[in-house]
Amino acid sequence: MMRKKTQWLFEPPYSSNRSKPVAPASTVARKSKFTSAQIRQEILAAQNIAVERQPPRTTIRTERSERARHKDTTQGIQGHHALPKYLGGLEQQTLAYIPTVLHYLYHQEVDKIVRLPRSRKGYRNLSRAEREAILHKLYAHAKGFDLQHRTNIAGSMQIAIREIKKRGLI
Repeated sequence: MMRKKTQWLFEPPYSSNRSKPVAPASTVARKSKFTSAQIRQEILAAQNIAVERQPPRTTIRTERSERARHKDTTQGIQGHHALPKYLGGLEQQTLAYIPTVLHYLYHQEVDKIVRLPRSRKGYRNLSRAEREAILHKLYAHAKGFDLQHRTNIAGSMQIAIREIKKRGLI
């Protein structure tokens, strides 16, 4: 069986033990695994032409984006649904305005108390007695949280519970 000879587009490189000079590898072009950009770069390197490097990609930021980038996300005040929506709370309800740090802390504690996924489906599958038991636990926790952190979540929660009872959602 005979092997196919490689077709060279330029003359092949000569080995070092022959009398003819060795051609640079970049002048040899054949079907290869190299991209045309790599071949071009090799040719330029063989001809001692400096390859211009592209500057790294940079982002031009506006003053507004810089402020947002360095903003402390734990600062500020957020409107908090006293009765979370996934626990039957209404979309439009009286909000309790509390510091952002306390908002995150409160939700962590609520999740430990309730132990339900944050979806309305899990809450709807509970019986009426289970729903009321959860609301009593939440209200008791909100009172303690209010005393400890000087917030007004329990007052807003009481109003929200009245609203959902009035609509027959409990």
